[in-house]
Amino acid sequence: MKKIIFALALSATTLVQAQTLETKQINSVIRQGGVDLAWAKGITGQGVTIGIIDQGFDQTHGDFLNKITASRNFYSKGTVTWAVHGTQMASIAAGARNSLGTVGVAPDAKLMLAQVGAGGNNQVLSEPAIYAALDWLSASGASVINMSLGAEYSSGFTRSIITNGRGSYFAGSAWGVNYGSTNAELAAFAQAANRGSILVVSAGNQGLPYASFPAMFASRTDASNRLVLGGRMIVVGAVDSSNRIAIFSNQAGHLCQNAQGTVCRDVYLTRDFYVVAPGVDVLASVPNQLGLGRNTVGTSTGTSPAAAYVSGGMALMRQAWPQLKSEQIVNLVLTTAKDLGTPGTDNVYGRGLVDFNKATQPQGQLVVAAKNLKISSGTVSGIGLRGTGLVSTSGFASALRTSTVLGNTQVLDELGRNYTANLQSAALIRNVLTNPQSPWLGYTGYRQAQFDLTDSAQLTVFPGQTGSAAQLDYLIKHTRLQFQLGSMSESSGYLGNYGAGAVGLGSSQTVWAMLGIEQTVKENWSLFAQYGQGKTQVVNDPVSMIETITPVLTTTWRFGINANSVFENRDKVSIGLGTPVRIQHGKIRVTGVVGYNYENLNDDEYQAVPIVASEILNLSSPKNLSINMNYLRPVGKNSVLSLNAGQILGSGYTIGAQFTWLQ
Repeated sequence: MKKIIFALALSATTLVQAQTLETKQINSVIRQGGVDLAWAKGITGQGVTIGIIDQGFDQTHGDFLNKITASRNFYSKGTVTWAVHGTQMASIAAGARNSLGTVGVAPDAKLMLAQVGAGGNNQVLSEPAIYAALDWLSASGASVINMSLGAEYSSGFTRSIITNGRGSYFAGSAWGVNYGSTNAELAAFAQAANRGSILVVSAGNQGLPYASFPAMFASRTDASNRLVLGGRMIVVGAVDSSNRIAIFSNQAGHLCQNAQGTVCRDVYLTRDFYVVAPGVDVLASVPNQLGLGRNTVGTSTGTSPAAAYVSGGMALMRQAWPQLKSEQIVNLVLTTAKDLGTPGTDNVYGRGLVDFNKATQPQGQLVVAAKNLKISSGTVSGIGLRGTGLVSTSGFASALRTSTVLGNTQVLDELGRNYTANLQSAALIRNVLTNPQSPWLGYTGYRQAQFDLTDSAQLTVFPGQTGSAAQLDYLIKHTRLQFQLGSMSESSGYLGNYGAGAVGLGSSQTVWAMLGIEQTVKENWSLFAQYGQGKTQVVNDPVSMIETITPVLTTTWRFGINANSVFENRDKVSIGLGTPVRIQHGKIRVTGVVGYNYENLNDDEYQAVPIVASEILNLSSPKNLSINMNYLRPVGKNSVLSLNAGQILGSGYTIGAQFTWLQ
């Protein structure tokens, strides 16, 4: 009832200078499925082996230089002989980008070649040879197995088909639930799939609304309604350069195996595993044995080149994320395909046109990789990237922006695929204006209360949002001496630097002391100077990449001039130049996952072992200068209104200005 025949519609030879053809291939079919953008990310199939089951191969063609790791002839048990179709398919999947011939979807992948036909242009294959080739390739580590082949259904079969009008098709009982295929054939495919190989099959070239053998196996289930092939087979139809289904391509309709009349009870449908790919005038290698010149190129049209195209794309996915299981890779390609035709999964285009650029993009929410987690089977654990960030002073941010660990941080998508993120830019710089009265407290929540202790002594208290300070002023003739002590607690950072998520800074406790002197030089005029030192102890966030490993020492200084009764009695203008509170000494350790090594556990199961790097950064801040102006005006008997403005020199803008009531 069925015979195995290549899913090939047309092959024509074109003799054009090779480099021009590589460029033409890239600018047309390679780009059509987003492959060029995957290449731009360094994903070219390196380290992955694609198995090709076909009629024969020209192993001397320049597109296969140093690419073939093994080849066997399962048809005649002799050496592998040349053939047109197999040479074309191998070049479409993995032809080298070397200015010889054309270029494949996975140009850096390796090839294992299994001959199952008589070679030349003979299109008839041996079914036993196919199953022997499946066994050999899957047992030998081929990550992807391409089968650009299929069964042509007889006219009697196609005439017997009826449809329920909803994408399911039914044949007469004489054909059986397997439509001419046997359980032994299904078992051969299942063995290969269960070893971890991704099986890529062409949909066929009869222009039918349903795919030909062996596509039906993709949706077969066992008695427990589990997929026999485990979701590791993908069926490929062909589209032209305008993404229209090719007239010859079998479509995504489903041959029902569990029917009650015209009601299909199958759990899965063929369309669930069906995609389309470029299949019209795809450039492919022409065997040297045809005598048309060395390393020539022709065109291939059919669902055969479309399947080979997808096989190359599967190799790209395997290279980029070895930790994914084969069924995860298949599902990824299915779910990222570009929707064509009727919205959603339909009976013509199935899932749609493969998009290997979108397939390489993150899926779902990203997390910063946990430092001690080995990734296998899509395991995901870490801190959400969305909630990760810093608001920091320029000195702190400058230190972080030299971090190679932050610059190469690994983040994971919901499938457990790792990407490199630059968290150096997670630090948003803000310049913090020093409050001249109590620099560590800043202006947020700032208040002030003054108490006369004696005629020559005054106590000033500065309660702020995060802490408080007390200052004693003592007047000796024309000289005022000042001594200030303060303390503050911060719950999510320190000294104006605040972090969250993977770059959290923990909590901190800061204490400081400051000395000052003010000397009257003329009635209503005086000069002043201040100097202070602080020390911050940090309790680190245990899940953060950032660990403060030393106490953080800070300094500030300021000098300037005070003028009293400038505009009215008892007002005061103060202008000072100095430095904001700056980190003089402090070190942090940044630790994170910067890459992965991959260990093969068994068959297609890999484990990604994190590469953890650590570095120590110095937090010493630049010596920025700031200028402050403070104006105090009495309001009532016991209160004054204070206007503060300032600018950090070189920043080009005013940092802050606000009114403060002093009680």
